[in-house]
Amino acid sequence: MISQRTKSALAAAKARGVELGKYGKTVLAARNHGEAVKRAWDLRPILAELEALGISSTRGVAHALDERGVPTPTGKRWNQTSTVRILRLARAA
Repeated sequence: MISQRTKSALAAAKARGVELGKYGKTVLAARNHGEAVKRAWDLRPILAELEALGISSTRGVAHALDERGVPTPTGKRWNQTSTVRILRLARAA
């Protein structure tokens, strides 16, 4: 019953035009993006070195970062998606 009442209340608030989840959109998104840009900036020398070695594919960069022990922001292994994102941010920074 609690779940149903909560869903009904959220649907009613949304129908009235209340913006739900505003904190995540305004505060957290900006903070997370700032941290990602800083991380990309910090990795620029390593990424430039890999490029100089001729490693340009996302899979190759991911493998090289793993071999060098460079952690992802979550501490996991690098994959193609995270590599594409960090390369895009590093080029824009």
